[in-house]
Amino acid sequence: MKRQRRTRPAAGQKAWECILAGDALLAQGREAEAIAEYRRAVEADGASSEAHRRLAVALYKHGDLELARGSAQASADLSPEAVDPWFTLGLILRDARDLPGALEAFDRVLALQPNHVDALHHRGRALYESGQPEAAAASFARAAELSPESADLAHDLAIAYVAGGHWRAAEEAFARCIELEPDNPENYYELGHAHEYDVTTPDEAAEAAYRRAVELDPEHLPAQFRLAVLRTRRRVADPEAGEEAGRALLQLAVREDLPALFPDAHLVHYLLGAILDDDDQRAEEATQAYERCLSLRPRFAPAHNNLGVLARRRGALDEAAGHFTHAVLADPTYDPALQNLCRVLYDQPDDLAVEQLREIVDLVPHAAPDVITRLVGHIIDAAKSEAYASSYDKVHEIKNLIGVLGARMRKVLLSEDCAHVPEGPELMEMQGRAFDAIRGYLSAFETTAGEWELLDCGEALLKAVRQMAVTKPAGVQVEYAVEPGLPPLMGDRRRLMQLFRNLTVNAFEALPNGGMLRVAAEAIRLEQTAPSSSIRRGVRVVFEDTGPGMSAEEMRRAFDPGYTTKATGSGYGLVVVSQVVREHAGTVGLARAEMGGTRVVVELPERPQPESATGRLRLRPVIFVDWQRLIQAEVDAISPSDGSTTHGGEGSLTG
Repeated sequence: MKRQRRTRPAAGQKAWECILAGDALLAQGREAEAIAEYRRAVEADGASSEAHRRLAVALYKHGDLELARGSAQASADLSPEAVDPWFTLGLILRDARDLPGALEAFDRVLALQPNHVDALHHRGRALYESGQPEAAAASFARAAELSPESADLAHDLAIAYVAGGHWRAAEEAFARCIELEPDNPENYYELGHAHEYDVTTPDEAAEAAYRRAVELDPEHLPAQFRLAVLRTRRRVADPEAGEEAGRALLQLAVREDLPALFPDAHLVHYLLGAILDDDDQRAEEATQAYERCLSLRPRFAPAHNNLGVLARRRGALDEAAGHFTHAVLADPTYDPALQNLCRVLYDQPDDLAVEQLREIVDLVPHAAPDVITRLVGHIIDAAKSEAYASSYDKVHEIKNLIGVLGARMRKVLLSEDCAHVPEGPELMEMQGRAFDAIRGYLSAFETTAGEWELLDCGEALLKAVRQMAVTKPAGVQVEYAVEPGLPPLMGDRRRLMQLFRNLTVNAFEALPNGGMLRVAAEAIRLEQTAPSSSIRRGVRVVFEDTGPGMSAEEMRRAFDPGYTTKATGSGYGLVVVSQVVREHAGTVGLARAEMGGTRVVVELPERPQPESATGRLRLRPVIFVDWQRLIQAEVDAISPSDGSTTHGGEGSLTG
């Protein structure tokens, strides 16, 4: 008997011929013609899952996402146990921004084929785009294990780690990217970002990465800008770095094509203005730089604010008020402008001040409650500052008189005629207490220029506590838990040592009968900060004791000048603590300790904005007067994510 040859059914054969014709056309980039062939295939055999899938791919490449979605869904419905239809559907849904649907499709692929690298990769991208960086990192990591030579996977894994705040893991992933693509400048640029975010990594590492990016691509403008930012930050400690930054920024600023190539070009002019602002003789150049910044970004509040500060410096108060007002209108939450505006308005007649405030509130009705609340607080501060200033000199004079009186009393009481006066020791003790109380009052509010430097906070903390350990009562144990490798802080060493000594003494005074004091310090990392916190990089210092603790009322009043719960306390120890913390733009808080006593938490930013002063006093900031450090914190506010959009940048997945 003659054996019959197997053939495709006529419909299937016709469909397959159309599919092959469509494939050839699609390979030539003739998408519209390919779509027509695939449609003929679907018409010839409507049950062909592959015909629907190929049509979906062609429609997807042609940009018809809705039609592509329908064809891909039809393919998946016809072959629910096949991998390719679900994967194609997932790609289309992700591009159509149906992320839940895309994730469901990729999960179907992985249920059928757990080691499908592309599905793991695109699932990770969909999770990242859904705001789930931790889950995205897990998916990328699994894919990278299966495909260790994929630079795209290593890059996307690094970006997910950055988004999740895992800086060290991100640095390792970017280092892997560099191993795979050693000549790609973007890898070095993004490694520099990770180094900047990682508070345990010195800025020198970020600088080295950015320099390498520029060496590989001299036109890598974001890397050039980040180098300038890092050098500007350390210009106080290293003037030569500031000069280098100024030259680099000037080269960028004069480029006519800068706005077209660098979306954050306004920051170049702003940072240049910040450097020029350090020199009173270059105030006009700084003004021009800020104005160029505003020509590119008219509602950039920091530039308006700094123009106001420059105007106030030369005595143009009306002009200054105008600039501060523009800053508030641009960003009603920008506190430096509110502070400075308040100080200017405080010195004007009431009717003019009220009229200007009314205009501001009318122009920002959506933010009016917050603006009013902030302004009222700053106006109260200005009034307090003026009141303290008016009495400061008089109190200082009284302190000197008490000191002179004490010296004379001591001389008289030590003479032969008064050697046996029974009240002598009591009088001297009273004089000493009066002198110490007034000195404590003055030290809480007197401002000193100080010497700001990059310092090791952990070293200063340990030194201060150990200095005071000689005063601890018998039976008191001190336990240290200082994290190694804390990021260096910019600060006034003498004042920070004073802060730590005061907290140590307070703890010892709470332990007259013995107990435990635990002193800890750790780096502040982004993922550990509350959304409302302004501190993203720095050091957290904690003092915990096993004393009796404080009541809620005592905690509420603890930082009030003169308030004390101790018979011999001055009431100014914690005031000084609060003041030093404020000078360094940090925060301090009290709570009940797990050990049973009091827990004091101090958070200090890595590079603080030196707080402003009015006269000799430091309350909350009112107006900048330290022109040397006028813009330092605003420079620091240019975070590593700024200026990153030209070359992909932080947060940008491949593909």
